[in-house]
Amino acid sequence: MEINKGIKNNLKQLVIELINGNFSKLVSTGQAGRLTEEEIRTALYECNGELTPPPEEAYDTIEIYSVENGTNPAWAVDFDLWINNERSDLTLSCTVIQDDKGEFQISIDDLHVL
Repeated sequence: MEINKGIKNNLKQLVIELINGNFSKLVSTGQAGRLTEEEIRTALYECNGELTPPPEEAYDTIEIYSVENGTNPAWAVDFDLWINNERSDLTLSCTVIQDDKGEFQISIDDLHVL
């Protein structure tokens, strides 16, 4: 499946927020999904390194699957995060929903080793 630019841009922004440690912002905007600030912090702390920006081409390897979500288009997204400037086994799993205005809303489902 070709990666939609809106999905890719939302994912990039979410990764930047994680790298910058803006966990409270993610929680307040609903982008943290079911996770709390502490759960995000713990998952990233346990990765034994520093979360670093992935190279641009890493966003071409997003695993994306169309999912049923009522009337609006939705996708499940898995993306390998980068630790100490290397691809890690820590995976960011998200749901992206396109709202009635055509805007993409992203939220974290999980941060886990995959």
